[in-house]
Amino acid sequence: MDGVTESATLRMTVSRASQRALPTLTVAAASGARGSGIVVTGTGFAPGEQVRIGVDAKGAARSITANPVGGISGIAGVPATAGSYDTVTAFGAISAVPAVGSMTVTG
Repeated sequence: MDGVTESATLRMTVSRASQRALPTLTVAAASGARGSGIVVTGTGFAPGEQVRIGVDAKGAARSITANPVGGISGIAGVPATAGSYDTVTAFGAISAVPAVGSMTVTG
């Protein structure tokens, strides 16, 4: 070439969301009675996202907001129709990944 220099610049953006850990859910008690509430905590959600928590697919879920570091804490109601062994699920509106725990349902 006749003294012409060419160059190019590549700009990349790396999203921190791709490095985020998967959401987790912890059920505070191993068992709970039908009609009662159980305490659940979780981590790994997006800060400020709405997270629906519920026991048993037939039960009513409630929505809580993740704190500034993506943690949740709340009470999930155990429906009267829950089976003897059931799942507790937290599903974030942004993360769109379910976090699942389990419990034994009594009485």
